[in-house]
Amino acid sequence: MSGLRERAGLSGAPLHQRFIAQFGESPMAQLNALRMQRAALLLREGERLVGAIAESVVYADALDFSYAFKASIGTSPSQYRSRHGKPFA
Repeated sequence: MSGLRERAGLSGAPLHQRFIAQFGESPMAQLNALRMQRAALLLREGERLVGAIAESVVYADALDFSYAFKASIGTSPSQYRSRHGKPFA
């Protein structure tokens, strides 16, 4: 976030307000959405364990990632993979 603040030339609160006005959600919500999109792509590819996908989208814990993924996408990572991805090798 500090890099974004520096580039925009704004402090935290004004940047946050402008970001919401422009994109309709907070920078953190946008970042989380991008992380879940990336995780969904990796799950569809079917080549990695859920724990490895969690790490690649910056979750230290696979369980926390699974809860966040389910809250965002509406299904667990394993269920998502079985419905949308290649079979896990």
